[in-house]
This record gives sequence, C-alpha cells and structure tokens, in this order.
Amino acid sequence: MGYSIMKIRDQFIDAILAGTKKREYRLGVPARKALKPGDQLVLVSTQDQNRFVRVSIAKKEEFPNWETALEKHWKDDFSGNYKSVDNVMKECGKFYSRDEVKQYGIVVFTITPIHISFRNKNVLLDTNIVIHRESYSNVTFEVSRLYKWLDELKCKKLIHPDTIEEVKRYKDPAVVAAMSTKLASYDVLADEGMSDQNFIAAMSDFKQDQNGLIDNKLLYQVYSGAADLLITDDKLMLSKASRLFIRDQVMSVDEYLHTVELQFPKLVDYKMLAVKKKPFGKIDLGNPFFDTLKEDYPGFESWFKKKSSEEAYTFEQAGTILGFLYLKREYEDEVYSDIIPVFPKKNRLKVGTFKIDDALSGFRLGERFIKIIFDNAVAAKVDEIYVTLFEGKRDGVDALRDLLKKWGFVFWGTKGQESVFVKNMRGYDASKGVMFNFPNIEKHPRLFFLPIKAEYHTGLFPDSILRNEDMSLYSENKGHLYSLEKIYVTNAFPTGWRPGDVLVIYRMGERWPRKYSSVCTGLAVLESVSSPGTLEEYLKECKNKSIFSEKELVGFYNVSSYRTVVKMIAYRTFDDKITLDELQTKGLIGENSGPRPFGEISDDYYDLFML
Repeated sequence: MGYSIMKIRDQFIDAILAGTKKREYRLGVPARKALKPGDQLVLVSTQDQNRFVRVSIAKKEEFPNWETALEKHWKDDFSGNYKSVDNVMKECGKFYSRDEVKQYGIVVFTITPIHISFRNKNVLLDTNIVIHRESYSNVTFEVSRLYKWLDELKCKKLIHPDTIEEVKRYKDPAVVAAMSTKLASYDVLADEGMSDQNFIAAMSDFKQDQNGLIDNKLLYQVYSGAADLLITDDKLMLSKASRLFIRDQVMSVDEYLHTVELQFPKLVDYKMLAVKKKPFGKIDLGNPFFDTLKEDYPGFESWFKKKSSEEAYTFEQAGTILGFLYLKREYEDEVYSDIIPVFPKKNRLKVGTFKIDDALSGFRLGERFIKIIFDNAVAAKVDEIYVTLFEGKRDGVDALRDLLKKWGFVFWGTKGQESVFVKNMRGYDASKGVMFNFPNIEKHPRLFFLPIKAEYHTGLFPDSILRNEDMSLYSENKGHLYSLEKIYVTNAFPTGWRPGDVLVIYRMGERWPRKYSSVCTGLAVLESVSSPGTLEEYLKECKNKSIFSEKELVGFYNVSSYRTVVKMIAYRTFDDKITLDELQTKGLIGENSGPRPFGEISDDYYDLFML
C-alpha cells in the first residue's frame, strides 16, 4: 500500500487524532492529485520528526483556489485556531504563491486517523520467535503468552518464506523434520518485491547485508499492507520501523503483551506459580473446599452460579481446590448502608471471597494471594481495600485475619455478624513497619544495589523471570516462591541502612559477555538486616522464605562468611530490564566492575529505577 509523507504543524496533530480536524488542504501538484480514497498519508510534525499521525484518505476534492476550497468547511477545520476565514486565508497564503495556486489549484483530502486494532489481524512473526516457539520443549513465559493472545484475539499467524528456508538450514535432520511439520500450521506470505521508492530510500541508510535484506522483506510486508502487525525482538528492525513510520505496527513481544493487556483490561492475570484465574462457571462448586463457605454464607451457591461469567483466582493440585480469591472493584457511588460505621465515598477493591485450605498453613500461599490483591489494587488505583470475615468461628478464618492484619488491614466496624477490615492505599505511616505499609512506600526512599547470583534469582523473584529462562520453574510449589517476604544471605554487612530503603535487584549474569546477561530486574523494600549469633537462629530466620536449602544454609554458616540475612519484600518487576552495559554507559558503574552489595545509588539515577 505505501503512503505519502507530508509535513504538518504540530498543533494540528492532536486535532486530527481527536477528530476535530477532518480535512487536509494541499497544493494540487500532480503527485497529490494522483492520490485516491484508501491511500494513506503520514503527517509528520514540523517541530518533531518522531511525532506523526497516519491517516487514510476517505475523500478527495479539487478546487481552483483557496477561496472555494475553504468556503464550505473552514469553520470545522480551523475555527479552533483562527477567528475568521480571512485569518485562515492569510495564513494559507504563506505556504504557496499565487502563481502556484493558479497553476495547480488546491486539493482537499477528507481524512480519518488510523488506529491500530488487534482483533482478527494478520500477524507476521519474526523467524527467531517462531523457531523459539516450535523448537524448544520449554517455551518462555512471554512467547507462550504471545501465542495465547494471538489465539484469543483470533489473529492469523503468518510467516515469511525466508523463515522456512532458515529452518531448512538446521544441521539436525530430526529438528528440521519436526519444525517443518509445525510450520505447516502457519500461513506463508508471498515474497513480493520491494518496489516502493519511499521504502527503498528509508532503508538505504542501513547496512545492506543478507540479514538486513531479510529484515527489510519482513518490514515491507507491513509497510505494503500484506500484514497488519509484525512481532520481533530485533532492535535494529524496531529502529527501521521507526524510520518507516510504522513503529506502532512493529512491536516487540513485551510491547505487544503490554498493549493488548491494556486494551483488553481484565483483573491482572497470573499464569505462574499454579495460581490461575478461571471463570466461576468452570470452577467445581461441588468441591469439598467450598463446604465451609456454603455453611457460613446462606445463599452462597446461588451467588456463585450468578457469577458464572466472572473470574476468580484459584490454586489447585491434582484437581483439588486449595485456594480461592474473588475480587470486586467498587466506586464512589457504592452504597454501604449495611456497614457500621458507614464507609465514606471512596474507590475501593473488595476482597469478596478469600479462603486458603487449612492444610497449607505453612505453605505461604496466603502471601501469594495478598500480592494478587495488592497488584489489583495498585492497577485500579483504589483508595482502600476491604474484607469482611466471621471472626472466632473457624481457625482458618482467624489465621487469615491475622495475616491480613500483618499487611496493614485495620478493624473498621461490622457488617451484620462479620467484622470489617480496611487497608489504606494512600500515604505512608512512618510510625508503622514496612510490612504494615506495603505496597505503599516512603515518598523518596534511598536506593541500594543487591546482587543475586543467577542460579538463585528466579527462585527468589519468580515474577522477574527472564525471557531465556525455563518457564517450567513456575510449576514448583515451594514456599519461597509464594512468599512476599524474601530472604537472601550475603557476605556483606551494611551499615547505615534503615527499614523502608529500596533495593535494586541485580541478577548476576552467567553468560559472556556479562554486561548484557547481568541485569537489574526489579525492586524490593528492605525490612531488616541481621547477623544471627547461632546456627539455630540463622536457620530459623531463613526458614521457608529463602531459596537456599537447609543443607546449603548450614554450609554457608559453617564454612563461609555468608551469614548476613537480608529480609525484604518484593515490590516491583521492571518491564524493561536494565543491563550492566547500560549502567556502565550511564556512568553509574565503572567500566570493568559491577554493583556491590548495598552499594548506594546516587539521587542522580533515581528516575532510572523509580519512574
């Protein structure tokens, strides 16, 4: 399809996107008169070449002069910026001379901004993504989720003929045979020639080797309209897409996932650690897990059935439900006449139903659900979270109440025979501890590095898993995976730390060059640092929250200096991991070194980690 590029004043881009400016007026030179409805224009800001709007031509009209061109629609298109048609005429006269207008006339395009949609689209997948998806038994979390979304949005998965040729070059015939069979499920695009001169000119500034040619072929499929989207993690291809003004159609895996999950909002979905989100209609209400809820809440079964299309979080093992959580978003107009004292008007997240099987009391699954509650509350930007409980009726309910109180839920009042507990999501109470305040943190905390060895990192911070790591790790049901509180041991003993400091989690790379495999993956809030005096105290401090086995811990204590116990709360995972190379380039870390345990980070770099 291609497009024509035209310059436009920056102030008009927002007007076009908002739909208030519906026409574009240009000198009617032959190239513009040759354009027709269905063709595309890219209108690029005269102030910033990275700011542009892509539009489709809905209608084309030709006029002999400005007077007749502006006569009909000038109020619609210019009244927001000019008071009269004379003012508009005066401004337009600056662009073209009288002789030019007399010779070519004025062409008026009725335009419609092009917004990228994601349902029922033709999506071209870069070769490396396809090979990773089809040649490995353990597919990464992001790639697995990408394919799930493509299927859910009913998109057609496309490949380029060069992908098939690349597979054929594999040395292992068995891999080639297996891959060839799997590739048959994709639609193969035609390898059309790259004839558009704008495309050729834009790509001429890039290296013209074999890999570059293949990249260009894939990009041309989107540029020409043969594919709606291209998914690639190749940074050079993403740069080329920017030059072609199709960057919104060429996306990395992370960008695609982030975009579709914003455009199709649901409660935050968890596909890891055996906690799954399922529709009520697909959850077995006859499971014995629900017996106590049926007993405590008359009408529970009818309520449950009415929720058939809504979703809840479940934890299951061997078909048995061991954990259940239902959340409900409530707004300022919600009526709380049955709660005493009555709630003031606020945006809230209600913990509607929350139960953990008594058999899992030492498993720390409750903390995993607490994290899900907090994640949803943060995503929804609510003022408060609240929950109602039958206190003193069952040991499991009281244990859950005690867990919630540790994490800042405070008794508010009653709802019938139930107690109401509320968690404030606004502000930080310095008189309380880190856990009580979480996920609220101090306004401008101090930042410190905490390096974590690669073999321990993902087990300790499973939400920060990297794309090249085995997603099967998520199937392990171990306490340290589920706990919000984390324990790590180190040979450093910092001084001057205080609760509430923020730790930048740095995963130490295991592959060469390490400046690319070593990355900052997220943040944790520091609770405490201690050096237990005996092995017994040391083991007690680390129990069930640490990635280390008891055997490893005994070894650390007896034969090494790894006796400093760092207690922290996992706070946030970075969408874009920050490499050691970036830290060195920005001057935060020396060229031939890496972050040191509890190395303080200057305020100059605060925005790098905290925005």
